Amino acid sequence: MNKLRLFRTFKNATTLNPIEYIQKVKVEAAKKALETGESNIADITYNIGYSNLKTFRTLFKRVTCLTPIDYKNKYKGNLID
Repeated sequence: MNKLRLFRTFKNATTLNPIEYIQKVKVEAAKKALETGESNIADITYNIGYSNLKTFRTLFKRVTCLTPIDYKNKYKGNLID
């Protein structure tokens, strides 16, 4: 399967391209870590695979409309099992 076909097939199945999907999965992992009070934001950024805090913060804000700090303050301790 060529790259273009793989991207189209993936997008048809998920409505996201592979890069957007990976970013969304990483942001979801970060959200969960922030909700449980795990580590600090720099550690979470590194643990989910980003080495640049500014890049992660920009992505996080684009996806959630909140900065990581604002998200942590708003949702910390609100995790429903």
